[in-house]
Amino acid sequence: MEDAGLLHHHKIYKLYKIRWFVLSTVVMFNLANAMVWITFAPVTNYVSAFFDITETTVNWFSLVFFIAFIPCCFASWWFMETYGFKTAIIIGSLVMFSGALLRVLGVFLFKKPNICFIITMIGQVLCATTQPLVLSMPTKVAALWFGDKERTIANTIASMSNPLGVLIANGVAVLLVKESRDVPYLVSIFSVPAYIGLVMAVIGVRSSSPPTPPSVSAEHEPESFFLGLKHVFRNRQFMLLCATIGFGIGLFSTISTILQQMICPQGYSNDIAGICGVMIIVGGFIGSFISGIYIDRTRAYILVAKVMVLLFGLSTVAVMVVSAIPNQTPLLVISFFFFGFFALGVLPVMLELGVECTYPVDEATSSGMQWMMGQIIGVFMMIGGLAFAPPLSLRQKLNSVCDIDHSSKLDPVDLTIPVLVMVSSGTIVVSLFVILFNTTYKRLNAENENA
Repeated sequence: MEDAGLLHHHKIYKLYKIRWFVLSTVVMFNLANAMVWITFAPVTNYVSAFFDITETTVNWFSLVFFIAFIPCCFASWWFMETYGFKTAIIIGSLVMFSGALLRVLGVFLFKKPNICFIITMIGQVLCATTQPLVLSMPTKVAALWFGDKERTIANTIASMSNPLGVLIANGVAVLLVKESRDVPYLVSIFSVPAYIGLVMAVIGVRSSSPPTPPSVSAEHEPESFFLGLKHVFRNRQFMLLCATIGFGIGLFSTISTILQQMICPQGYSNDIAGICGVMIIVGGFIGSFISGIYIDRTRAYILVAKVMVLLFGLSTVAVMVVSAIPNQTPLLVISFFFFGFFALGVLPVMLELGVECTYPVDEATSSGMQWMMGQIIGVFMMIGGLAFAPPLSLRQKLNSVCDIDHSSKLDPVDLTIPVLVMVSSGTIVVSLFVILFNTTYKRLNAENENA
């Protein structure tokens, strides 16, 4: 079980091979959650026809994840801190499995569209309640199981498994669903990672932490949950960090959800939307691993965060402009690639920077707060954007490929103005972060003092 030793002056910290299986379980949990979240977004027109609902109603399959996060987040963080990582991932995987199974039963056993929709949505909500656990686990598993030279890359691997689920969902959905009756098969295929994740959690995660701590900081108990919350809310630099990453997460989640609806009025097909979704994640993988490796070697969290956040702001402007122009497929794909490169590339850096900024607050609390801010902002972006988006004009409908099934239930809208407002707001927050943010590396300083 022993894999390696890390020397801190006269003390050796052991690392255990099982840490990679534990990390793989967190990866599978994230993968399953993301695939359920984004299942219907790449093919909203076919899903609309299958359930006999509007495209706006289809968006609620994604939106419930934003909404469920807010009331469930504090309970989830408290549960993981009180009962431990092992219990949290097993219970979370069980709930995830139950929701995924209910979705499958909903689309196969019930013939009436309204009943089918209700049962499937209940399963979706069950899966959504696990998201606070899912998203707070990467920093937790990195801190509990990995050495200080591996933490950022471990966090990167776990954090990027969520976008990997989005990538798989985008690719498989547009390949598999060619008509509305294909939707049940999509739901059943996307339930498989939830089943695998439950088996991995029950069989493979034997303890919440390794027999001996992997680093100096792992030897020390984090602050109590409520004391940690108090310190987090009083930390102005962390709250600025939260607002910035919140806008980034909210914008990324919203665009991932409405991507097909955003570009179909310009004549871009579901296949092009799927390719753009895949390019977001491919770019994100490349960006995150480059930033993760660089951070592990240099510890330049603030510099990397500011540079990538600034470039993320510029990439969102590019996406907004290009997505409003017809017949620009190569430029559209490239712009979404760089959007993903900077949006997801900065994510593990910001999560680790949040831990550094708030140490000794529990890692699940600091990362969870950042995700919560993203979900809150995402809710406002989704609901507000769709509520104020006007219907397509007659001229836009000439190019539009939104209504493939020619269903009267479809209500394609023009998202140009809502996206402009989102991007403009995000640009202001990005500018404030680049100019004002500064913090000490509290965890690194504590490790250097105690080593």
